Formats: sequence, C-alpha cells, structure tokens
Amino acid sequence: MNFQEVVQFVLINALGDIEEAANRPPRRFQRRESAFDLPDHRFVKMFRLTKPLVRELIETLQPFIVPPSRTSALDVETKVLTTLRFYASGSYQLDTASNKHFCMTQSSASRCINEVTEALNQDAVLNRYGFPGGESGYPLRPWLLTPLQEEPAPGSPQERYNRCHKTTRSIIEQCNGGVKNEVPVSS
Repeated sequence: MNFQEVVQFVLINALGDIEEAANRPPRRFQRRESAFDLPDHRFVKMFRLTKPLVRELIETLQPFIVPPSRTSALDVETKVLTTLRFYASGSYQLDTASNKHFCMTQSSASRCINEVTEALNQDAVLNRYGFPGGESGYPLRPWLLTPLQEEPAPGSPQERYNRCHKTTRSIIEQCNGGVKNEVPVSS
C-alpha cells in the first residue's frame, strides 16, 4: 500500500465511524428528583432517618468519600442516600438502582454502598454516633473473634482482618438498630 491508499483507508474508516455515530440513537439520561423534596413521612419511610439527621450524616461523611471528578460522577449526597436506601430495603437490584431519586446502574449503586460503608466505618464517624471503635463492650470468649488491639501494618492480612471485622460489626449494629426500630418492646 502506498501513502495515498493509506490516507484513503483512514478517511473511509473515519467516515464510517461518523456515519455510525450519527445513526446511533441519542443517549437519554433520566433526571434525578431530589429525595429531600419528599414529604417528611415518606422520606423517613424510605431512608429510616429524618432529613436533618441525613443532612448531618452527609456532612460528617463528606471528608471520607471521594468527591465527583467529572460532571457525570455521583455526588456525596447521592452516594449516601443510595446507601441508606439499600440499608432500609436490603436490595439495590429491585429498588435502589431503578429509583427515580438515584437513576443509576446496579454496579454504580454497589460502588456507592461499598464507599459509604467504608466511610461509616471510620473511627471518627463511629465515635461521633456512639459506636466505640474497639470491642471493649464485649467479654473475651474463646469462640468470639475480636479485632487486633495493635494497629496492623497497612495492606497486611491483619489490617484486612480488622477492616472486615469493623465492616461486619457495623452491619450487625445497623441490623440491631433496625430490629429495635421495627419491633416495639414493652417495659
């Protein structure tokens, strides 16, 4: 192939790409509705927390969550609300990802849930809301797995164990809180 044939080949391919893009249907983005526009009783039913408490939580978690890096990235508010909805419903497949307040893919919802759960497990957040970072409230038993007392080296198996333990403990504490809210106990 000579130079002129190469140029023609490149131009034909470029024109084909342009024609293909022109015939492609335009992408449609659903517009998100603000969950804070919901009536208070519906907001609490949907997220299990009041609007002021959610706003406070968003502010508290902001330093621990990656901010949007491009115009289409999810903001901290959306990430936190998506996670709270998941905690309230237990499903991101049926509700969170398709909800008109979030409008995101299942994989995006999953990333939000992981990122916000990690932020909730920060000692500063746990301590602010009354969850001590250690396990001093639990008695030491041979069958009870507890976190390592000394801070392990970053990236080590011990550090991963402590992180997984903290995540699991947070989920259990949230479940306990949900049960307390849903099942009234008479005195």
